[in-house]
Amino acid sequence: MRSSVLFILMLFLSCLAGLAQQTSFTASVDKSRIVIGEPFKLLLKGTAPGAVSKKWTSIDTFPYFEILETSKVDTVKNGSALVLQQTLTLTSWDSGRSQIPSFSFAGARSKPIVITVSFAPFNSAQEYHDIKEIIDVEKPPRTVWYWYVALGLLLIGLMTLLFPSRKQQPITEPKPDETVFKKTIQQLEGLRSKRETSEAKEFYTELILILRNYLYKRKGIGSFSKTTEDLVQGLPVLKLKRDQEVAFIQSLQESDMVKFAQGQPALAQRERDLATIKAAIIAIEEN
Repeated sequence: MRSSVLFILMLFLSCLAGLAQQTSFTASVDKSRIVIGEPFKLLLKGTAPGAVSKKWTSIDTFPYFEILETSKVDTVKNGSALVLQQTLTLTSWDSGRSQIPSFSFAGARSKPIVITVSFAPFNSAQEYHDIKEIIDVEKPPRTVWYWYVALGLLLIGLMTLLFPSRKQQPITEPKPDETVFKKTIQQLEGLRSKRETSEAKEFYTELILILRNYLYKRKGIGSFSKTTEDLVQGLPVLKLKRDQEVAFIQSLQESDMVKFAQGQPALAQRERDLATIKAAIIAIEEN
């Protein structure tokens, strides 16, 4: 009886070992040094048995990096296991050394990757070019053909005004992408659950990244190239109420204090700033 139990236990352990050997997960990048705003590729590759491989990891956002594009998951069969592969196009708008975190899949974890983000280098050794003298350019012969073109366009315009078309197609405005707003609110709710465990700099960096991403994709504002002062100067366009505008500015300033002066706001302050940014985004959406 004891030998039978021992045999079953050894068989179970060997099955687990075989399963562990079939499961792996790695992450790699095509470049570890970039300049601010330069895109690079993050390759995720996992190997697992068929039943486990259906639970592929889902990555929406993580601190210090913006996801520009996410490819579909490629699946290739390798014996009794499946090999899954996905490529993410990333960039970063914060200079310094930032780390892509570790991701998990089917019990296996990838290693974190350090990315160095810097400004475009200035080559002080490059020779300066002398200013060339003014070169005389011969004037082309005078032509009058454009007068005929202008006269023709004027006649067409007059004919359109005097004899308008009876059938006019209704003008339809393109529908705004409402999924950006819904996804932004979901990201803010997800950030709320991390306000106690995340470091202050990580929390505020992700909070402002969500805001900038919303303004860029939903309102067409080039927020990633603007400083906090630029965003404050552009607040009249967003049509916020006075009290909301004051609270919004204070939250942006609080974020700068954490990022550049290593401030450590209390948990209650984090909650207020998160609520302020969320309320501002909802008000902007309704305007």
